[in-house]
Amino acid sequence: KFDLKYLEVGDEIHVYDKDGTKLTFEIYFYDDYITAESPVEKIFGPADRPLLNLITCAGRYDRETNDSEKRLVVYSELVKVEQEDQAVAANIHD
Repeated sequence: KFDLKYLEVGDEIHVYDKDGTKLTFEIYFYDDYITAESPVEKIFGPADRPLLNLITCAGRYDRETNDSEKRLVVYSELVKVEQEDQAVAANIHD
C-alpha cells in the first residue's frame, strides 16, 4: 500500500532501473483535484526536465460511479542519478 498523502515537499522518491541505476526524484509540489477537473496536461503533458508525477484516488468513493471524488497528485523532479556501483554519480542541478 502506498500512502501518497503522507509525502511532503522535499521528500525523495527512489526508482531503480533494470541495470540497478538509482534515480532520485524530489517532491516539489502536491495537490488534490476534483476528478473531473484534474489538469491532465499539467499532470501528464510534456516537460522541460525529467519528472515523475504520482497520482492516486482520494476523497470519498462513490459506489454508483465506481470512482473517487478526487485525485491526489505528487509532482517530483529528477535530482540525482547513481550507477549501481555508485562510482559514477551525477547531480542533475550541478
